[in-house]
Amino acid sequence: KKHFQDFSAHPKLKDAFTSSLFDYFPRFKKMQKCFEGIMTHNIPDCLVIINPNQNSMAILEANQLQIPIVALVDSNIPTITD
Repeated sequence: KKHFQDFSAHPKLKDAFTSSLFDYFPRFKKMQKCFEGIMTHNIPDCLVIINPNQNSMAILEANQLQIPIVALVDSNIPTITD
């Protein structure tokens, strides 16, 4: 996301988004396709997890960003959620 923002904020490239200039930059096209939908999203206030066993990566990311987590836990994985 940061590389896409840096690349797209370049002064010489701002007007070229709609032109076919970026057809020659496959890396930029791939980044634009992956990140253009999440550029306007904000970090959530809270994360609700139904199955922590399957969503362990989301729990780790939320812990890194210090996002509060509400999870329905089962007794088979008490250590993944605190």
